[in-house]
Amino acid sequence: MMITILRQAAKGVRRTRSDVLLTFAGMIVGLTASLLMALLVRDQVTYGHAFPHHERTYLLSGTLSAPGEALTPLWSTPARFAELMPTEIPGVEAVARLNESGMEILRREDAAFREMIAWADPSLFEVLPVPVVAGDPVAALTAPDGLVLTQSLATKLLRPGPPLGQVVRMRGLTFRVMAVLADQLQHGPLRDFAAFFPNGSALSPLRQGDDANRVSTATPSTFQQVYTYFRMRAGISTPATDAALAAFLTRQMPADDRARVTLRALRVDRIQLDPELNGNRRAQLFVMLAIASLTLAIPCINFVTLATARASRRRIEVGIAKMGGAHQHHLTAQFVLESILLVGLAMVAAISLTELVLPAVNGTLGIRMTLDLTAPDVMAIILGLVLVVGVLAGLYPALVLAAHRPAAVLKGGGATVDHSTAIRQGLVVGQFMLLIPLLSVTLAVHRQQDLLTHARLSYDPSQVVVVEGVCRPGIRDRLAAVPGVRTASCAGMETLMPEGVPIVASAPGGVEKTISTMRVDASFLLLFGIPPLAGRLFDAEHSRETADTILLNETAARGLGWSRPETAVGQTIRVSVAGESGSPAQVVGIIPDFSMGSLEDKVPPMLFQIRGAQLEAQESGLIYLKLAGGDPHAALAGIDAALRADDPGIPVSRFFFDEHLAMLTRVIRTETQIFTLFSVVNLLMACAGIYGLSAFTAERRTKEIGVRKVYGASVTDIVRLLLWQFAKPVLLAGMLVWIPTYLGLRRWLEGFATHVEVGPLSLLAATALALVIAGLTVAGQSMWVARAKPIRALRYE
Repeated sequence: MMITILRQAAKGVRRTRSDVLLTFAGMIVGLTASLLMALLVRDQVTYGHAFPHHERTYLLSGTLSAPGEALTPLWSTPARFAELMPTEIPGVEAVARLNESGMEILRREDAAFREMIAWADPSLFEVLPVPVVAGDPVAALTAPDGLVLTQSLATKLLRPGPPLGQVVRMRGLTFRVMAVLADQLQHGPLRDFAAFFPNGSALSPLRQGDDANRVSTATPSTFQQVYTYFRMRAGISTPATDAALAAFLTRQMPADDRARVTLRALRVDRIQLDPELNGNRRAQLFVMLAIASLTLAIPCINFVTLATARASRRRIEVGIAKMGGAHQHHLTAQFVLESILLVGLAMVAAISLTELVLPAVNGTLGIRMTLDLTAPDVMAIILGLVLVVGVLAGLYPALVLAAHRPAAVLKGGGATVDHSTAIRQGLVVGQFMLLIPLLSVTLAVHRQQDLLTHARLSYDPSQVVVVEGVCRPGIRDRLAAVPGVRTASCAGMETLMPEGVPIVASAPGGVEKTISTMRVDASFLLLFGIPPLAGRLFDAEHSRETADTILLNETAARGLGWSRPETAVGQTIRVSVAGESGSPAQVVGIIPDFSMGSLEDKVPPMLFQIRGAQLEAQESGLIYLKLAGGDPHAALAGIDAALRADDPGIPVSRFFFDEHLAMLTRVIRTETQIFTLFSVVNLLMACAGIYGLSAFTAERRTKEIGVRKVYGASVTDIVRLLLWQFAKPVLLAGMLVWIPTYLGLRRWLEGFATHVEVGPLSLLAATALALVIAGLTVAGQSMWVARAKPIRALRYE
């Protein structure tokens, strides 16, 4: 019986190939989007699963609050906590600290590479085990001169031959390669690092800050230091671990500070989608899931509307089958199998299309998804999509087709009454209820991207070149002398970050606030053309300019209690870093709020100070170069030559500052591309469905149109009649979704510090766009029907 049903289903697909071709392409696109979305969800929810015992391995995280400020999530915690946890918290099996150091220059005898490195405890790879290619990573991180490399970096950096024992230099010290890791760090918290150095090294931030790291009690200013990972004994739940951490925090922090800080255990496999640490990622995932569902829903709606509309064409087939003894449930199964067969064929094409677009999707989203057809969960996703979509799309049309009565369809070919017209109209309304919000969001995202990209900044970012890796006075002065370079200024790496190094500033009167610190040269603000609002800027010739001379932005001044800029000038505040008692600093000027990053975020309170001698000795600083204008190629060539002459082994790394600003808007640009692409695709699929439905409607109303023309109706009257039939569902859909779409858009835009306003015109524009495109789709078919001669429609009457 099943073989017969399958054979009849295949014949049914062949007999209705015109409907199949119309829905097949849309189904392929919808299934491709759903498959990509399923792979993305799989990639996110399996984050950290490569580590054994990931269900009881945690990142020590928490929150920090300050008076008048929003709650701040904490990824990092005091370094000393890791030393105390094994004895203070029952059930801790292993604990390790990881300190992110940023980009550093790693050298061999004749080459150098800039790579992302980290400092780690020997127990890191006990807490987070990874496959080892060679050596012993625990021994490597125990030795003060040990080094652990990933396999890809070892291939690039080291000489041919055995990697163990080869020497790598960094900041003037020599390290020995003692372990090489397999390149399987991509799906967990270690994926950003190519090299791991021991915390016992003289260069380690923990060694350099021993006094701060070993204070007797923790304070809010000591919190953002290291990532602490730990594994609990089997059988201890996450709530029990959180309770133990709360008790531990009570013992480690002064009572005055305890209310401002919380600790919690965050499982490593939940870091990626944690609402506090990665709230935006979860929201983005839900948005993409909604878009993929919409892209699959529209071709399913097309399938239902066209299948029910064309049901009358197969009524004789149903009548003959029933006269031959076929039962209604057999016919229903046959028609559902036709739907599943169609979806299965579309899935085969969707798999091929997914393989083609997957590299581009990975590059756009910055992830590494793979379509592994041998993985059981991937095959379950594919088969599940085929069955679920096939049944959902085919069940109602199957019930309509199988319900035809033999006596009604075989008595001379008379038509049966179509009871599914209202259902089809409702489905068209539902289709545009999904499409109009997507068009509204796309228009709003385009406007928001345009605002963030072209908004006027309070400084001039043009013709600024940023050089990475060197920040010494000698090379700065030589670069300033290059023809075509107007100004050169050194600064810390934090000037390219959304926020700088956090410190606690205390003003007279007891006002305390967490402020981001930027270490800069005296000429930094002059290079960007930022004027003072009160007081003065740093003066390169001023003999009193030291780290105790600072500038504040407007937000920092207001947060410390000075409502007017001029009242803050000359005041002395106390600056505390990493639990120290603090040192006095004099405010010599107030500058306007400005952001070195995207306008998506609010400008934080910022403090600027003259860079110290330690910044000049580091290789991870920056030099900002303001070009004189005109053709930059000659100046860039001179910059490269000066950098190579200073140190031939350092790879030249430079970029224009406006490229950095463009990179910071990558998220919204990616969202704009995604919304635009899927809006166009869904609009085309909706139009294809409307076109097929309009052809069927025109066919059914041929005699009616002929009669109307006999009684004097013009071509324009007929076209208006048919257009209005399809305009009503679009207008009704628009009115039903305007309010929820407006509320959702307004809430999304409130997440940006600077954003466009959403008004009724935006929603009307999206509805009008859908209406115009739907009208143009129907217009051609309507014109062809309206221009037909009435005699052809009425020749059998």
